[in-house]
Amino acid sequence: MTAAEIEDRLNFAEVEPKELPNGLRPVPILDPQMIPEPLRLFVTDIAERMQCPIEYPAVAALVAAGAVIGNAVVVKPKTLDNWIVVSNIWGAIVGDPGAMKSPAVAEAMRFSKEIERRESAAFDALKADRVFESESCEAEKKSIRRQLEESCRAKSKRTPSEDAIGDVVDYDILRERFRKLEETPLPKPKRLITSDATVEKLGELLNDNPRGLLNLRDELSGFIDTLDKPGREGDRAFYLETWDGLGSYTVDRIARGSLHIKHLTLSIFGTIQPSIIAPLFKANGSKSVEDGFIQRFQATVCPDVPQEYEYIDREPQGVDEARQVFEGLYNLDLAPFDQLAVDVGGYRFVRFDPEAQNFFQRWLIQLEQSLRNDSYGSSSLRGHMAKYRGFMPALALIFHLIDHAANKNVGRGISLGNAELAAAWCSLFQAHAERLYDMTTQIGLNTAREILRKIQSGELGDEITARDIYRNKWSRLTEPAVVKAGLEMLVLHDYLHEVALNTGGKPKNVFLVNRNLRREIG
Repeated sequence: MTAAEIEDRLNFAEVEPKELPNGLRPVPILDPQMIPEPLRLFVTDIAERMQCPIEYPAVAALVAAGAVIGNAVVVKPKTLDNWIVVSNIWGAIVGDPGAMKSPAVAEAMRFSKEIERRESAAFDALKADRVFESESCEAEKKSIRRQLEESCRAKSKRTPSEDAIGDVVDYDILRERFRKLEETPLPKPKRLITSDATVEKLGELLNDNPRGLLNLRDELSGFIDTLDKPGREGDRAFYLETWDGLGSYTVDRIARGSLHIKHLTLSIFGTIQPSIIAPLFKANGSKSVEDGFIQRFQATVCPDVPQEYEYIDREPQGVDEARQVFEGLYNLDLAPFDQLAVDVGGYRFVRFDPEAQNFFQRWLIQLEQSLRNDSYGSSSLRGHMAKYRGFMPALALIFHLIDHAANKNVGRGISLGNAELAAAWCSLFQAHAERLYDMTTQIGLNTAREILRKIQSGELGDEITARDIYRNKWSRLTEPAVVKAGLEMLVLHDYLHEVALNTGGKPKNVFLVNRNLRREIG
């Protein structure tokens, strides 16, 4: 150790450690009255039976409803402008292992899966008819090819005088027949959900299900990891394009040729652990923040898990009413809805009613002023909140169509009540977003406390390296990046002092334990 390093160490011995701050940023608990009435009993029952935060099934059910709607009906947030918004939403449930995230999501998604199973059974029941249609189509195409081959052979043998008479085969008729056969789509099973598809396969599924799909991942971390792998940069760009639900996309591959996807409508939802998602919300240096990927996950919640547990064993409640909603959304009668001109998409759409329109105008002005006045503290959070421009009307559309599907007496336009409800949900999601953007610091604090416990128990000495910690495979201290964040937090609060030791090669970073801490332990 050099003289300067010895002096630093002696000076560090006189420093008193600062107390580590406690707790995550608080978030409000979802009021059950904010859940659309036709789904309220179903959602609250899930939360009570599973003793999980009510936000888990509530957010999953909202995303599922938006995905079933897809681009079948869109919303025009402004009276005259051509701006339209689709109800496909990206979201996530953030929680520690064992918090009942996956069971709650599975229960909330049950009706989408029921519809898929029913469609699959109907498709299988007509398997013989489909095989016949496919074979018949292929046989007719072979017949046309055979006629063309025979015509070409006959033509090669004709004399000039015979050639002047012309072909016996009418090429225009054959061409038209072949075109119709090629354009006749083979029946495919209808899908609502996919979980692990390549971009190419997902493109085919979207072409087969132009209304849209939900990409449901039990663990979002695996999905996000694949997007950061070398050679998968095109996949990331593809998913970014699917977010607004309105575009088209062409995938070009040498081996598989080109695939044009006409309707690029995709919802994404899943579960993830705090320690994994926190680095993605880092204000600087996170690829997911820089390209706006993580900011698209607007329906993301990180609620507090109840500390008390109550054993509840009863039949699920509210199932029939909730099932009626999802069946109604899936089988929407589009005739009553207005239709956009073909040159602006041709979508069926709804507007806000006059009272709701005035409310939305005031809400949007307030949001835009907050964005322009830098009210959100960081550019990352500001970018996240900017996407609420479309998020709020998308939620209002979902609430309106849920009421419509439940046969409630709704008008042609989105009501003031549903517009206000959408704004209230945006406020809830904003509070969770602020917690998530702060979570990078909190993860470091939690890790710092774990390291402190190891120091106080004597399992770590006076000189520590990051490798000393994560190689032991201690719970919550296995990831080098997480350990590094904890060490940095301890340095910031003067529990540790970092020095770079000269080893003759690459310097070795060592963390020295504050002697005052050792005296406290003793």
